[in-house]
Amino acid sequence: MAQVRLARVTLAASADRLPTLLAGLIGFERFHPARGPTMGQDIRILLLASRAQELYGRAADLLANEGFRGLAPVPTPPVEFRSTDVGSSLEDFAEQLETVRRNLPLAADPSERRSLLGIVRGIRAASLALFRALQRLLSRPGPGGTIVLEGFIRESDRPDLERRLGTFVTRVETVPVRGPDDPYIPTLLVNPRAVALFERFALERGVPKYNEIDPTPIVALVFPLFFGLMFGDLGHGIALLALGLYLLRRTKWTYWGELILVFGAAAAVVGLVRGVFFGVTFPSPLSGVLAFLPALDARFTLAYIPLLLEAAIVIGTFHLGSAYAIALLNQLRSLRYADALVVGLPTLLLYASLVPLGFAFLGAGFRPQALFTSAANTPFLGPFFGLTVPVAMTALVATPVVLAALAVLVAGPPVRALFARRRGRAIGRAVLDGLLAGVARPAEFFMNTVSYVRLAALLIANTLLGSLVAGALAYGPAGLALAAVLNVLVMAMEGLIVYLQDWRLHMFEWFTRFYSGTGTAFDPLQATGAAFRLHWGPAPTTDRSGTGGLPG
Repeated sequence: MAQVRLARVTLAASADRLPTLLAGLIGFERFHPARGPTMGQDIRILLLASRAQELYGRAADLLANEGFRGLAPVPTPPVEFRSTDVGSSLEDFAEQLETVRRNLPLAADPSERRSLLGIVRGIRAASLALFRALQRLLSRPGPGGTIVLEGFIRESDRPDLERRLGTFVTRVETVPVRGPDDPYIPTLLVNPRAVALFERFALERGVPKYNEIDPTPIVALVFPLFFGLMFGDLGHGIALLALGLYLLRRTKWTYWGELILVFGAAAAVVGLVRGVFFGVTFPSPLSGVLAFLPALDARFTLAYIPLLLEAAIVIGTFHLGSAYAIALLNQLRSLRYADALVVGLPTLLLYASLVPLGFAFLGAGFRPQALFTSAANTPFLGPFFGLTVPVAMTALVATPVVLAALAVLVAGPPVRALFARRRGRAIGRAVLDGLLAGVARPAEFFMNTVSYVRLAALLIANTLLGSLVAGALAYGPAGLALAAVLNVLVMAMEGLIVYLQDWRLHMFEWFTRFYSGTGTAFDPLQATGAAFRLHWGPAPTTDRSGTGGLPG
C-alpha cells in the first residue's frame, strides 16, 4: 500500500497567541488543515486573511508603477522574510511596501530598482500564500475561550511537530487505515519513482480515499506489460527507447520521456522473446519461453491465432479478477461488511466460477446436456495451467458456486432493506436492484472479459504489418529506404493505437470495478515559493497549558 499513514492533530491557542500558532503551522509546511461539520471560520483568522489579501492588492498595484517599467527580467533568489508571527509578518509587509513606494522615485540605478522589484514581487507572492493558507484554516471554540484547530500530518512527522509546536498540541492520534469512510481524511501517495510514474492514470479518475488500496503499483506492472504484448518488436522497442531518452534529456517533456522509456523496454523484451526486429524474424535466445505459449513466436501460423485469443482471455480474466478482489478489500477496510457480504464477495465468487463454467460449456461443444457428463478436458486449463480437468468436474464444482452467488446478489438488497426497516417502496426498489444485478452482472462479466481480446488482435496486427514492411527489404537499397519509412509510420500509428487501447482497458474495464476516486489529496500549508521564503522565529514562553507560544 502506497498511502502514507497519517496522524490527526488537535491544537489550541488563546486569542493573543493565535498568530504565533498560525505561523508555526504554516511554517511547518507538512500540515493539512481539517474540515468538518463542527468547524468554521474564526473572525480573527478571517481578519488576518483579509489583511493579506489587501497587501497582495497593494503589491500588485505597486508593480504597475512606471518606475518598474523597462526593467529586463533577471533571475533573482527568493526574498527572505523574517518575523515572529503571522500578524507581525503582515505589518512588516505593509512597512516594506511603503518604503519601496517612497524610495522607488529616488532609485536611478537599474540594479537598485531590480532589488526593489524583487521585494515587491516577494511580498505579493507571500501575501497570496498567506491568504490561501489562512482561508483554509477552520476552527472551533475550545475550553477557556481558546481557539481549536485540527489537521493531519504524516505519522512520521509527529516528533518534529511536537518539538516545534509542543505547547499548542493537545492531542495527536494515528488515523487507522481500517475505518468508516471519512471525506475529510486526506490521502498522501508516496511510491517509488518507477511506480509513481503511473500515478497520473489513477488520479485521472480522482484521488483514492484514505482507506482504499492504491492501485498504482498494479498499474505500473500491468500497463507496460499490456503495451509490450500488443507492440512486441525488438526494433520498435529500441526506437522507443531512443525517443524516450531524447525527450528526457533534450526537451521539457520529461514525464513522457520516462513513460516512453518504460514502454520501449517492455516492447523490446517481448520482441526479444518473440524473435522479431522491425518485422524481420530471428532465432530468439529466449525461445524456451515460447514453450509456454507458441503463439507468441513472430513466425506463428494462422493455426495459432485461436490459442493467442485464448491467452488474451485468460490474461483479462486475472486482470478483472484482481479488480473485483480489490473492491472486496476496500469494502472490508471501510468496515462496510454488509456490502462485502451481499455485493463484493458474491461478485468475486460469481466471476471466479462463471469463467471456468464458460470454459466447460465450450469444452462440451455448447451442448448443455453434455455439460455434466463430458469427459473432455476443460479448455484453457491445460495449455495455460497444465491442468487436466474433465468438463463434467469443472461444471459440478462451478455450478453450485454460481447459483449461490447469484442467489445472494438477487436476495441481498431486499434482505438489507428489510433489516433496515425501510418502507415498502424502498423494499420494492431493492428487489428490482437485486433482480437487475442477477441478470446484468453475468452479461457484464462476459462483455468486459471479451474486451481483452484486443491484446491478441493488436499483437496479430503488429505481426502482419511487420511482415509486410519486412517484405520491402527484398527490393535492395530502395526497399531498405521504403522499409525505414514504413516502420516509422507503423510505429507512430500502431504505438498510438496500442497506448489508447491499453489506457481504455485500465480506465473503463478495470478501474470502474473498484475505484471511487472521491478522496482528498493531502495538501499541506506552504511558507515557501519561487519568489519568497517565510521564516518565523520562536517565541520563548513558560506556558505549558496548550495555549502558549512556540517552544524556545
